Amino acid sequence: MTLQAARKSLESFDYLLFAAVTALVTIGVIFIHSASASSGEWGQTTLPTDYAARQFQWAVISVGVFFAILVPRYSRLKSFAFAFYILCVTLLIITDFAGVARSGARRWLPIGSPRRPFALFQPSQIMEVALVLVLAKYLMFRHAAKLRDVAVVFILSGIPMLLVLKQPDLGTALLFAPLPFAMLLVSGVRIRHLAAVAACGLAAIPLFWEFVMKPYQKMRFLAWLNPSGFQDVEGWQYIQSRIAVGSGGLFGKGLGRGTQNVLNYLSERHTDFIFSVILEESGFIGGLIVIFLYLVIILCGLGIAARTREPFGRLLVVGAVSLLATQVFVNMGMNIGLMPITGLTLPFISYGGSSLLASFIAVGIMMNVAVHPVVVFDRESY
Repeated sequence: MTLQAARKSLESFDYLLFAAVTALVTIGVIFIHSASASSGEWGQTTLPTDYAARQFQWAVISVGVFFAILVPRYSRLKSFAFAFYILCVTLLIITDFAGVARSGARRWLPIGSPRRPFALFQPSQIMEVALVLVLAKYLMFRHAAKLRDVAVVFILSGIPMLLVLKQPDLGTALLFAPLPFAMLLVSGVRIRHLAAVAACGLAAIPLFWEFVMKPYQKMRFLAWLNPSGFQDVEGWQYIQSRIAVGSGGLFGKGLGRGTQNVLNYLSERHTDFIFSVILEESGFIGGLIVIFLYLVIILCGLGIAARTREPFGRLLVVGAVSLLATQVFVNMGMNIGLMPITGLTLPFISYGGSSLLASFIAVGIMMNVAVHPVVVFDRESY
C-alpha cells in the first residue's frame, strides 16, 4: 500500500463507528465480570472460569482480525464468496454429527484437543458472514431481481437455516430470515415478490410449529405469552429478567450489586441475559447508553451503504447492518419480555468468542467498504 493510499484510508476510516464498537466491548467485559459475582462485593466470582478474562482475550484476537480485514480491498472477497459459503455449510454438517453437545444442543467444534479443547468454535456465527458474502455476490448485478433470483436467494439462506435448526439453535437460525429480505430490497426486487414469500412464510408457521420446533421451544413461546402460568419452568427466566430490569430504576444498583445477578436468580446472565444485568446494575441510563452506541453503529453502517455506489460493497454493508441490528433487537426484546427467549447473544457485549469474532468481521467488512471505495457500475467495469 502506497503512502498516499494509506493516508486516504486513514481519512476514510470511520472513527466514530470504531469508537462505538470499542465502548460496547469495554462495557461487555465489565458486565461479564459483574455477572460472575457471587456477593455484593464486586469482583468475587464463583463461575468455573474468569469469563471476563477470556472475553478480553477474544477481543484482542477479534480486533486483530478486524484490522487484517482492512488490508485487502473488499472487492477481492467476491472470488471466494461461494467457496467460503460451502466451507461454512460443511462445518455446520460436521457440527451436527460430531460437534460438542451442551445442554441438549450440538453447536460447537473443539479447537485443540477434542477432550480438553483450548476453546469452542460455533460455526453458525461465521455462517452468518458467509451468507452475507454469497448473497452480495449473487445479487450484485441483479438490479431488478426476478422471481427465480428470489428463489435462489431463499434457497441459499434456507440451507444453513435448516442445519442450524437441527442443532437446535432457533435464535441463530432466525437471523437468517430477515437478511435475504434486506438484501433483496437493496438489489431492487419487486415488492410483490417479497410479499409473496412473506405470505408463504406466514402460511407455513403452523407446519413450523408442529414439525420443526422442539417441545422446549414451544414451551418458551407459551411462557412468553403467559409467564405466570409457567413460572416454575420456562416462565421463570422471563419473570426474573423483568424483576432485574424493573429493579434497576434510573441509575441502577451498582456493579456487582444486582440481586437477581449475584443471587443466581438470573441464569445465562453472562451470555443471553447480559442486558438484564446491565439494566439492573446501571439502570435506565446505562441501558440508554448501550442502545445509543448500537444506533451509532447502525447509522454509521447505513451511511457507508448510502455513500457506496458499487453494488457488491453496498450489499455487503446492508447485510452486515441487518445481521447486527436483528441480533440487537431480538436479544434486547427477549431481555425485557417483548420477545420469546431464543438463546441469542448481544453483539460485542455477551460472552462468547465466536459471536464476538463474527461481529468484528461484520464491522470490519463495513469499514473496508468505507476505506476502499470502488467505482463500478456494470460487469465490464470489473
